[in-house]
Amino acid sequence: MTGGITGTGQALTVGGNGDITISGAIATGGGTLTKDGAGTLELSGANNYSGGTTLTAGTLKLGAADVIPNGGRFTFAGGTLGANNMTERIGPLSLTANSILLLVNDSTHGTLTFDSALLTAGTLTIGNWAGTPGYTGTDDRIFLTPHPMWPSSPSFNSLNIARAR
Repeated sequence: MTGGITGTGQALTVGGNGDITISGAIATGGGTLTKDGAGTLELSGANNYSGGTTLTAGTLKLGAADVIPNGGRFTFAGGTLGANNMTERIGPLSLTANSILLLVNDSTHGTLTFDSALLTAGTLTIGNWAGTPGYTGTDDRIFLTPHPMWPSSPSFNSLNIARAR
């Protein structure tokens, strides 16, 4: 899909078993984006919705840097976020169900920065991470930064790091 999507304050849900790429901007103001269904949604436009992003099933793939607006919460409620070596600043991370953050272990380094985190249920599995547990990784990086809206430090109930093989 090469055109953009507009509609101030609208909630956009992309579902189904097929794969789709949205290369234009999702410009829904205070609206939200939800990825549902088994297919893959690839974002490659400069999006500016502020109501947050929810991943419930399938794969949400970053097709360019800075495609997820950093003003809203990113909720892992199932499914896979394919980081695809991109650099992205994202609002607060929320984990409500088992989900996957899939990195790419190669010579290109991406950085994901979340404005803190709240993990209330499930396990966040980080796939293809390269490095030694307890130390810095040798490829893609994930940062959790303090955010004034969050009253405490990030809290991980369950985190599984799947190392690249």
